[in-house]
Amino acid sequence: MSGLGEVTALILAGGQGRRMGGEDKGLLDVYRVLADPLEGYQGPLAGFLAGIRVARTPYLVTLPCDGPLLGGDLVARLRAALEAAGAEIAVAHDGRRLQPVYALLKTALRPSLEAYLAEGERKIDLWFGRHRWTTADFSDAPEQFANVNTPEDRARFEPGG
Repeated sequence: MSGLGEVTALILAGGQGRRMGGEDKGLLDVYRVLADPLEGYQGPLAGFLAGIRVARTPYLVTLPCDGPLLGGDLVARLRAALEAAGAEIAVAHDGRRLQPVYALLKTALRPSLEAYLAEGERKIDLWFGRHRWTTADFSDAPEQFANVNTPEDRARFEPGG
């Protein structure tokens, strides 16, 4: 991959916001908002599919809306891991656990994802397992995977919090 112009970024803003008192933490009027192509709350793979369907690039990077500490080299590190492994999907690993919604994947996986979801499947790790996938090591920067799930978390990340 040469340059970031070959990557479409998708910020996942699904879920019901239960821990945030029902407030939608991901809707900002500066972004184009894509509806999941499936009814109800079908999980992050439905969001992946929405992004893949509109992407006009060979790669899609997915990020959660509640991760405010995004590292500036996240995409480059995911891309390096993907290329080094000859993989179709690269997923961030913080040194303790997989961070499956921080992923870089080939948009050519669209038919596979559509078929998987049509089967009624939703587990992200099982879909990853159907493909050549690898992890990108972020054990040196696990703090970038902190997220905002509650009003208390939100206060912690606000200026002066």
